[in-house]
Amino acid sequence: MKAQRSQDLSYRIAFRMIRAVHDGWLIHKLVDPVELLRTLGVKHGDHVLEIGCGPGFYTVGASAAVGSDGIVYAFDINLYAIRYLRTKLNKLDITNVVAEDRNANESGLPDNSVDFAFLFGVPRVAGGIDQLIQETIRVLKSNGILAVGAERGRASSVVQTLLDKGLTLRETKKRYHLFVNTISAANVG
Repeated sequence: MKAQRSQDLSYRIAFRMIRAVHDGWLIHKLVDPVELLRTLGVKHGDHVLEIGCGPGFYTVGASAAVGSDGIVYAFDINLYAIRYLRTKLNKLDITNVVAEDRNANESGLPDNSVDFAFLFGVPRVAGGIDQLIQETIRVLKSNGILAVGAERGRASSVVQTLLDKGLTLRETKKRYHLFVNTISAANVG
């Protein structure tokens, strides 16, 4: 019980720090998430997977970018982030987002069901990057896009891991690496 309370407190503190950075006034002044996601390739009607959605800064932008014909799956392992995001979505009357307290390593999404997936500002991946990449390849449609933020210090290792797993680096735009899924879901594993 004591260990559970300690973990709960650490998740609460972590979320408050994440929210201050990823949903504070400064990021709203510096980044237009709709414009960024459209520049990276999100289109009206797309099915989008956001890995590690945090407080939902990019989630709300993705929702606008895909419009009413699209859907955004926003997953995070921090229940406080998901609760906050659900409240935000409700206040903004956004209905095309599925926000779940879930590890994207086990998304539960069907094979070949996602047009665009993205991973921005996530310093560590619960369960490991290898499992996350396998799951992302499985759910990405053929020629679907995986966008990865080029965070300092880990960008080259993540890029190399993605290349080693068989994804193709299409280009780097605005500090984001865009990979194309050229692997069949049947060949993942």
